[in-house]
Amino acid sequence: MLDRLREAGCIREDGKDILIAANDRLVQYETYLDLKRRYQANDRVPVEAQAVSAEEKKQAVKRLLTALGTDPDDDEENALRSQYQKYLELQRRFEGS
Repeated sequence: MLDRLREAGCIREDGKDILIAANDRLVQYETYLDLKRRYQANDRVPVEAQAVSAEEKKQAVKRLLTALGTDPDDDEENALRSQYQKYLELQRRFEGS
């Protein structure tokens, strides 16, 4: 667990001390973990799916929403799209994906 926090930039070791990142960084990491539970509930994603670019994922979500019959101008769809974009942004930041 400490390795994950270190890689995410939430903690840093300085000799015998452990330094904790600024509250903003911790809140962003918490947000990322929450969104990860929603959008990647199962870490056993096939290798082929892991290689898909963020743009392809975005297009796939858009196709899904269209197939579900949502209105492109619907506020709920825009909120979902915005939330998923936030997840992808935080994923790149904390996992380098």
